[in-house]
Amino acid sequence: MKLEDKACVDLVKEKKLGKVSFVRYSLSLNKQHDGKLDMILSELYTWFEEMGMKEVKELSVSLGKGRQVLLVTGQFEGAILCNIFINLTQTTDGFVKKLEVAGTDGLYVFNSESEEAFVSSCIPKKDYEFEEVTAKSQTWRESILSQVVKGGNS
Repeated sequence: MKLEDKACVDLVKEKKLGKVSFVRYSLSLNKQHDGKLDMILSELYTWFEEMGMKEVKELSVSLGKGRQVLLVTGQFEGAILCNIFINLTQTTDGFVKKLEVAGTDGLYVFNSESEEAFVSSCIPKKDYEFEEVTAKSQTWRESILSQVVKGGNS
């Protein structure tokens, strides 16, 4: 699990954010990562599961731009709303990742583009590193991809 994901999971597990009510995940990668949607969804499943969000109650999914842009809006058990945006059409090098987890006692925000994020002109931009797909996340990934809005496949 990536450091920014683990930091968020730790805050949720330690109840430092209070009762979580909203989660937003946004990831933009360049075009060379076309076909990596399963791997990204597997990472997401692990992240949500580690935060205790396992049971999806409602889901609205659309996929567009040649199956390279995914938008998921849903609700987990416990009235936790979620918004997931995955864009595999970015034209610049590197990646942009944004996380927001809101609870009754606090907010966790991560933005890889933030001015406060580590920046250096002498270190080349890293490419996004994928984690292994797990069998455990297969059902979750399939439930998202099976609900793709048919009209959003442009």
